[in-house]
Amino acid sequence: MAELFAPNNLSCRSVVADLLSPDSDEVATVLSVLEDGYNFPPSVLPSIKRIRTPGIFNRNYRVETPGETLILKASSGDRRARFAYEAELSEALRSAGLPAARTVHAYNGSWSHLVEGKTWVRYAYIPGCYYTGGAAQLKSASIGFSRLSKAFADLRDQSCNEHGLELGFLDKLIEFCTDESDQNIDPSVENAAVFLDNRQYLKEAVYSVINGKEILRGNVKLMHTDYHPHNLLFSGEKLACILDFEDVKPHSMLAANGFAALKLIRQSLVDCPVADRRKQAREQLAMWIENWNSSFPAERVDAHMLRLGACYQVLSLIYEILSGWLLRGDLRQNFALPKHLVSLHEIEFIFANH
Repeated sequence: MAELFAPNNLSCRSVVADLLSPDSDEVATVLSVLEDGYNFPPSVLPSIKRIRTPGIFNRNYRVETPGETLILKASSGDRRARFAYEAELSEALRSAGLPAARTVHAYNGSWSHLVEGKTWVRYAYIPGCYYTGGAAQLKSASIGFSRLSKAFADLRDQSCNEHGLELGFLDKLIEFCTDESDQNIDPSVENAAVFLDNRQYLKEAVYSVINGKEILRGNVKLMHTDYHPHNLLFSGEKLACILDFEDVKPHSMLAANGFAALKLIRQSLVDCPVADRRKQAREQLAMWIENWNSSFPAERVDAHMLRLGACYQVLSLIYEILSGWLLRGDLRQNFALPKHLVSLHEIEFIFANH
C-alpha cells in the first residue's frame, strides 16, 4: 500500500500537453472535426497537443494557431444531450458571476459534434495552472465551491427531488469482500493482491457508511461531484476557471462536499512536512467548514458528516472498479484501485483528526 499523501495523478501543478505528430491519424481526426464541425479553414495547419488527464474515457486537445488557442474534448458515445446541458449550465453560471468554462458553438449552432462514435465539444481557452495546494488557493477553491453550490441551489433543478441516495452498491461491496468471492479472483490480475490484502479494511469502511446512512440521506442537491485539483484553473492565487460540468448532477450534498474537501486538502498535504500535517489538516478543514456554513447556515456540516460523505464517494469509485473487474472482466480501471484504497486512510487522517 502506498504511503499517505504521496503525489498522485492529480499532483501535477501545470497543464502538461504532448505534441502530436502532424502525420498521425489522431491529428487527422482532430483536423477533420475542426473543419467539419467548426468551419476551421483547411489552409491553417495548427499545432495539436494532447492534454494529459487522469481520466481514461475522454481525450482533451489544445489546438494552437498564430491567431488563437482552443480546447477540444472527445468523449466516447453520443453525449450531445449531456454536453448541451453542460453548456447551458455553464452559461447560467457565468451570468451569475461564476468562473465557469465556456463552450463554443459548432458552426451549425449545436453545442457539440458527433464523429465516428465520439462526441466532440469545443471550449474557449483559459490560461492558468492547476491547484497547487497552497493555503490561499485552498481558500479560493473553498469559497468557489460554496458559491458554485449556492448558484446551483438558486437554479432550483426540480430533478433533484426525484433522486434519492444510492446505497445498493454498498451491499455488493460487502459481497466482494467475503471469502466466497475468492473463486472469482485471478491473483495475477493487476492489483488483485492489493484488494485481497485490504478487504477487511474496505469492509469496515462500508459498514461505517451504512451505519451513518441516515445522516447522508435526504439532502440531494445539484452538485459538482468531481471538484478536484485538475478541474480547477488558477491565475496566481485566484480561482480562474471551474472545469468539467459533465460531473454536475443531483447528488448527496455531503458526498460531493466531503469528496471536494478530501481531494483539495490531501493535495495541500503532499508537500507539507510530515510533522506538520495534522495541524495543517485541522486548520484547512476548519476553514472549509466555515466557508460552507457561512454560505449555507441552514445546512451546516461538521467533520463527521463530511467524513461520511467522502467515504461514501470513494467507496462508489471502488465499486466501479471492482464491479468492472469481477462482474464484467473489464480491467481498465484497476490501476486506480490502490489510490482509492489509500484515500480511505487519508479520509480518517483528515476528518477524524479534526
